[in-house]
Amino acid sequence: SDRGGNQFLSIWQNALLDSLTRIPAREQIQLLSVADLKAAPFFLKGFIRTIFQQRNWHWRLMDWKGTFADAYGFESNQCNIVIFNRKHILVYQAVVQGLDIDEITKILSILRAS
Repeated sequence: SDRGGNQFLSIWQNALLDSLTRIPAREQIQLLSVADLKAAPFFLKGFIRTIFQQRNWHWRLMDWKGTFADAYGFESNQCNIVIFNRKHILVYQAVVQGLDIDEITKILSILRAS
């Protein structure tokens, strides 16, 4: 997510983490957050790193150039979810905001099958 989509990230992270406990092969699934920081001014990088360290957030990759977000066509001001299978092939992509039970169900189904 970028800065605007960050407001939806914790909702989805918590829901997915909670839901993943019900998947038998949970230890094979990795949930990783990517912060799209391409819009951040270069002179604020140190400040932004400090904020990330001070917050009680799950660990995140900091994508300063937006390489990951651009590669997968992430939408601004949204929470973008991508799922890769064990062979590192993209198998699903969604753009979400508020929690959607149908979307959670679809994601869990894909994770069980991957």
